[in-house]
Amino acid sequence: MVYDHRICASLIACHGREGKRCSSSSTPALIRINTLATFQLGGPLPSMRGLRAFAVGPDGNLYVVNAYKGNSLIFQFGSAASLPAAYQTTFVDSTYLSHPFDLVFGSDGTLYVSNQDNNEVTTFQGPSAKNPGAYIGVFVTLKSSDTLRGIATDGTYWYLADETGGKKSKGAVLIYDSSGNPQSQHIDVHDPVHLVYDGQRYLYIGCGSSNDVQVFDTTNLSSSPSSIFGTSGASPAINATAGIALPGDGHIYVASRKGQQVLQYPLTSPTSAGTGAVLFDQLPDQPEFIGVLGQGYFG
Repeated sequence: MVYDHRICASLIACHGREGKRCSSSSTPALIRINTLATFQLGGPLPSMRGLRAFAVGPDGNLYVVNAYKGNSLIFQFGSAASLPAAYQTTFVDSTYLSHPFDLVFGSDGTLYVSNQDNNEVTTFQGPSAKNPGAYIGVFVTLKSSDTLRGIATDGTYWYLADETGGKKSKGAVLIYDSSGNPQSQHIDVHDPVHLVYDGQRYLYIGCGSSNDVQVFDTTNLSSSPSSIFGTSGASPAINATAGIALPGDGHIYVASRKGQQVLQYPLTSPTSAGTGAVLFDQLPDQPEFIGVLGQGYFG
C-alpha cells in the first residue's frame, strides 16, 4: 500500500505571505483546530520559516517541510498520534533540497520531495532504511519552463502538478511510472497545485487560480478530469484553492488560501460535491496544506 498521510489531528500549515513568518506569531505555523487554534509542534524547536507539506511516515512520526528558500529542510517530529509532536531531528538537510513544496512516502517507505526552484522530485531513504534521510537521487526533472508543485501516487503511477505545463502552458498533471519514465498521457487542467489520491481510484486536483477542485479517474489514464462542483462552481466560493483533505466522513475539505478559510463540502459521490459551509474562518494566515482529524488522505 501507499502510506496515506494519516494524521491524528486537524492540522493546517500556514506558509505565510511570500514566505514571511505566520502573521499571528513568530511560533512555527502548524496549528491544530478544535474550538481554538493551538500550535502543535513541541520544543525545544529549531528555527522554522515557511512551513508547507506535512505527512505521517511509515514509522508513525510527523514529517514537516521547512520551505524557506534560504533554509530548505525536512524536519522529523515525534508520534503524530500524540500532539503536540516533539521535535526529533532534521531528517533531510538542505544539500539536495531547493525550495521544497510537497512530500510523499512511497510504498517502500522511500521519501519523495517536490522542489519548486529546480523542478526536481528528489528521493531520500525512509525512516526504517539503513541511513534514514540519506539522499538517493533525482526521480524526475521537469523542463525549466515548467512549474512543479504537488505530487501524489496511486501505487502504480506518480502524478506531478505542473502549473505551467501542457500544450498551452496553462497547466497539466504529468504522469510517470514507478521508474520515473514519463507517460504519453497527461491530465489537462488549469493551474494545478495540490494533489490528493483517495487510496482507491480518484485523484483530486486543487486548481489554484481557478478556485476549483477537479477529479480524475486513475483507472483510465485516457479519461478527462471534471470539476466536483459541476458548472455552477463551489458554494461557498473558494479564493485560491490550496490544500485538500478527505477524512472519509463523506466530506471534502478545501483550504481557501486568500480567503484564509477552510471550507467543507458534502460529497454526493466521489466525483461530485454539493453546497458546503465555512468550517474555519479568519485564520491567522493563509493556509496551504491541511489534514483532517483521525483518518484519511490529504495534501
